Amino acid sequence: MSGLWQTIIGGLAVAAITGLSVIAYRHPAAYARLYRPLLSVLIGAWAVWFVYGVGFGSGFHEAVLATMKLNSGTPIKTPDRDSASFLFHMAPVVVYAYLSFLKLLPHLLRDDTQSPGDSANDA
Repeated sequence: MSGLWQTIIGGLAVAAITGLSVIAYRHPAAYARLYRPLLSVLIGAWAVWFVYGVGFGSGFHEAVLATMKLNSGTPIKTPDRDSASFLFHMAPVVVYAYLSFLKLLPHLLRDDTQSPGDSANDA
């Protein structure tokens, strides 16, 4: 992927993260309604990526085995398959943790300084 596309995708990712953070902070009820659909999209994307990875890996290894059978007795160089970085496997977990943190944000920022005995009815 060229540097231009990486810059564009990175900028869009930062904009999406910033937008979700603002929505979660200023409009917690709206974000609570968005939380489940966002998780559904995340789980769906992970499932598609997982199935694609399993299918691609299976097809790649079947092709290598078929090539080796066709050239039995002859030393050949088989191609190597680049595997995804560990960070790519951790990305869905990090996104899930961030979405869950944003859902908990209103509870973390709630002001609990008023004690039960300080209510207006006690005066």
